[in-house]
Amino acid sequence: MNIGKLSKYFLSLAIALATISSFHAISVNAASVGTIKPSECSTHILTVYDETVGIGGSGRAHFYCGSINGGPQIEFSDDDLEVAVDDPFILHAYPNPSMNSVDYEGRQKGDAEVTIYWKNKPEGTKYTFLLVQIK
Repeated sequence: MNIGKLSKYFLSLAIALATISSFHAISVNAASVGTIKPSECSTHILTVYDETVGIGGSGRAHFYCGSINGGPQIEFSDDDLEVAVDDPFILHAYPNPSMNSVDYEGRQKGDAEVTIYWKNKPEGTKYTFLLVQIK
């Protein structure tokens, strides 16, 4: 593993730890069930996702406002977010509004970081990061 990939791992880990530790100090201004738009989420958008996919395999990420346990699921359209992958030769990622998810497909063995930018989020963190391993 080269230094660049190692630093990406540590950066992603630091962001995840900061998100988790700051979560306890933030209250959610939304209902604890159902779905909400990104523009209605005044706190962090957290994710549950498949961290490992095979070559030719697929994965999916779902997003929640404030908490993955009981927080409302984020309902979005193509206009609400931008999805980027640090190495598109390894992983192809794209929004899937009909499932309220970002879906991705493994192309080559390696590690890829997916960045989701929430265009219409009024406050708080506007980025969500996924670190996906392709085996």
